[in-house]
Amino acid sequence: MYYRLERGIDEPLRIGIIVARSVGNAVDRNLVRRRYRALGRQLVEAGVHGSDLVVRALPGSAQRSWTALADDMTAALHASPLGASPITTAPILVGVGDPDVMAR
Repeated sequence: MYYRLERGIDEPLRIGIIVARSVGNAVDRNLVRRRYRALGRQLVEAGVHGSDLVVRALPGSAQRSWTALADDMTAALHASPLGASPITTAPILVGVGDPDVMAR
């Protein structure tokens, strides 16, 4: 679940991540948290700005693929909050590897 709030165009992207116990055990929660942090880092490095994004991981998030999580986060950034214009600087995170898998 994603919540987005528009801020000034010169403001940096800020991301908050909420991973509750309902997502799974500590290993699963940390996996989801690491994945979302890595996705957020890529967005910040790509120059996305002007929004606050809150990510609330739902049960089953630990079983979703890296690509599915990236697609969801990108879609949330492209969505128009409350009728505002969508962010046009958000890159589409396609073809990026899962850092957890790449590290093994």
